[in-house]
Amino acid sequence: MEDRLRHPAPGGAIAAARDFGVDLTLLIDNLRKTPDLPFLWDAATLRNGLNFTLATDAGGIDLLGEIAGVGDFHAAYVSSVEVIVAGNHLRMLSLETLIRSKRAAGRPKDLVAVVELEALLEASRNN
Repeated sequence: MEDRLRHPAPGGAIAAARDFGVDLTLLIDNLRKTPDLPFLWDAATLRNGLNFTLATDAGGIDLLGEIAGVGDFHAAYVSSVEVIVAGNHLRMLSLETLIRSKRAAGRPKDLVAVVELEALLEASRNN
């Protein structure tokens, strides 16, 4: 598994995640520190699962195979924008796509976030 994260096959989901700006190798050490996972963390788990939420020392991380209101990785990628964070080029959902996703998720916390995100969107359009 570790080798597949460090050297992903071209065209595979792990390589696509890397191209999207996600460094899955950062999970390796954190996963080694978490022996009490309620599942076996291996290639079969990743292949058979869709979405995973993990807690790490650096904070939570969601590994999403599908995003509500957006779709699969390809749909998320084409709905993303490139940003630079701490000198790193990353891709993130556009504000419009994030709003659509939050609405589709429909959880109370997401619907509260929609109000704030729409205000940010409006402010960005007025600048």
